[in-house]
Amino acid sequence: MSFLRSVEEKLETVYERWIGKIFKGPLKPGEIAGKAIRVMIRNKKVSINKTYVPNYYQINLSKEDYLQIQPILDSFSEEISETLAANAAERSFTILGKPLVTFEINSELSQGQLKINTKYVETKSPVIIEDEKKVLEDTLTFSKQQTSRLPVQNDWSFQVLQGPDKGKKFRIISGLMTIGRKPENDIVLNDSSISRVHARVRLQSNKLTITDLDSTNGVVVNGLPIKESQVFAGDEIILGQSKLLVVKE
Repeated sequence: MSFLRSVEEKLETVYERWIGKIFKGPLKPGEIAGKAIRVMIRNKKVSINKTYVPNYYQINLSKEDYLQIQPILDSFSEEISETLAANAAERSFTILGKPLVTFEINSELSQGQLKINTKYVETKSPVIIEDEKKVLEDTLTFSKQQTSRLPVQNDWSFQVLQGPDKGKKFRIISGLMTIGRKPENDIVLNDSSISRVHARVRLQSNKLTITDLDSTNGVVVNGLPIKESQVFAGDEIILGQSKLLVVKE
């Protein structure tokens, strides 16, 4: 999966030089962050008026991967916490306090493997945004004003994680773009299992939406077939045999 490549590339930019020397195994920082976001979304709970997400994340690594990350453990935990908070804010999720991220060694995991456990824990410590003067409520739903104080990313792209174009990155510009096998598309994927004009992407007011254009094999977002759906940083989109990661830098 991906730890620093959705929010990943933001984190990889920050730690790029140092982390490149530390992480020698198959598990990369971007994989952990991306996985944490997807686990957060999978474990959401919907109440009458709010959607809650876990506020505790235990990240289990092999001994080898844990020892590699150990020199930057505190800083890295904080970075993932901020990433989860920003992603929750963008989706209008509610978090009980600031996300707590811990790392543990799991002897059952091989190097490169990753497991994340989550839970909801009581807290009396609200999320305090930097320079925030007043105390926020213990149960915090992020407002637009609070969100603006979190790290802002403005450039959208699709990172191909799987398929014939694996490794490629396609920048998304404002307006409408089409995705498909046909060379005339804005995003051309060399995947025989996708349609000539498979889907349409709309980026407007920093809101990204994907629409299935009656393709043969459809569009799947985070494991669910869709006709049209808004997508967020860290989401995974499947078109035919191609898997795309939504990246926002």
